[in-house]
Amino acid sequence: MEQFKKDCKVAGFIIVCILINFLGKQLSLICSLPLWLDNMGTVISAYALGPVIGAIVGFTGNIINGMSDPNINIYATVSVAVGLLVGIYARKKMFENLF
Repeated sequence: MEQFKKDCKVAGFIIVCILINFLGKQLSLICSLPLWLDNMGTVISAYALGPVIGAIVGFTGNIINGMSDPNINIYATVSVAVGLLVGIYARKKMFENLF
């Protein structure tokens, strides 16, 4: 039962991170911001849960955003790379003394 609760929390966290990616993309489009806010959920999930989950969140978020504009599906590789790199660097404790 304890493992089930943990798995549900992780699944909920992943869904929230995908939602952050989607909302970040919409916010940058609506406000005409020159920022890629659609990778914020990817970075958060990769830092907290590792490179594989970060890559999955990045890919999924990009595919969801690509439903409105299929031309941006090519950037799924960038989101996967961001998820992998942030997750790997987080595991190596490279963000411990960032500031």
